[in-house]
Amino acid sequence: MIELKRLTLDDKSKIESFTAKFPPYSDFNFISLYSWSLHSQTSFYIDDEKFLLKLPDYSSQEFILSFMILKNFNKNFLEILDFLDQEEITKKFDLLPEILVPQIRSFFERSNLDYVLKEDRGSFDYILNINKTVNAFGNEYKKYRQRLSRFNREWSASVRPYAFDPQSESHIEKAEHLLKDWVVNKQPNNINYEYEGLAFSRFLTIARHSDRLVFKAFENNSKLVGLSGYEIIDSNNAIGHFIKYDPGLQNMFFFLIDNICKDLQKRGINNINIEQDLDIPTLRLSKEHLRPSDYLKKFSLRVGISDFDNSDLS
Repeated sequence: MIELKRLTLDDKSKIESFTAKFPPYSDFNFISLYSWSLHSQTSFYIDDEKFLLKLPDYSSQEFILSFMILKNFNKNFLEILDFLDQEEITKKFDLLPEILVPQIRSFFERSNLDYVLKEDRGSFDYILNINKTVNAFGNEYKKYRQRLSRFNREWSASVRPYAFDPQSESHIEKAEHLLKDWVVNKQPNNINYEYEGLAFSRFLTIARHSDRLVFKAFENNSKLVGLSGYEIIDSNNAIGHFIKYDPGLQNMFFFLIDNICKDLQKRGINNINIEQDLDIPTLRLSKEHLRPSDYLKKFSLRVGISDFDNSDLS
């Protein structure tokens, strides 16, 4: 019987053990789940075959549902649908991994239920090939090389590596100041970055409890001006969780990506997931300049609903 429970730090090993059997989708990553559970509202159910999530939307904080099913898809999906009926919850799912799509379609071909399944471009995870990004050969990387070269010409002489330690209160304080500068600069774009600020603070908290996180940080005149945290998932993959930088240092985003990838190359890691763009035009443009080698596509599913209304597309 499905019964949702609140997500806590104690759930880390159980969730990571399950998600390790799937490609590294960012939304099901434990550190991401914990970081974005801004008010400890994320809940879940997990057993040996399925993982059901009730989590806040990154942009609106309204609850959404998602799931992974490892085996016996039809049986487990029916259990999820029955649970939603019992709880009188609308059957709307988001962030569904593409790897489940053939099984979803097969299920509905055998049922008499109406459904709508759509790609959600804003939730696609961007996958960078480490070697290609470090080498940046060819015309396809031209814009990336230009922005990286521009930063190096203007700032590389004054920016120095900073050994960020999430256990240090003074380092956390510097990171919080950097975040405030970043948010103030972003607000004129008419996008609410308050939620991202809260998520970043929770990320810094969970960083004290993870041995898979690596930080790349830089300072200028004793001021923290760039901070990125990435997680090594396995021998082949990493996930980049947050990248924050001083808005006065134009093109530092590309400088941080370059340093992350060079570090991962030394560690023998082949790919990094730099997460989705949430349909934010400037973020999409920056990530496309990095020439992703692949995307982890995600879908939205509506069951018993004739179509997507405007709120479903938000």
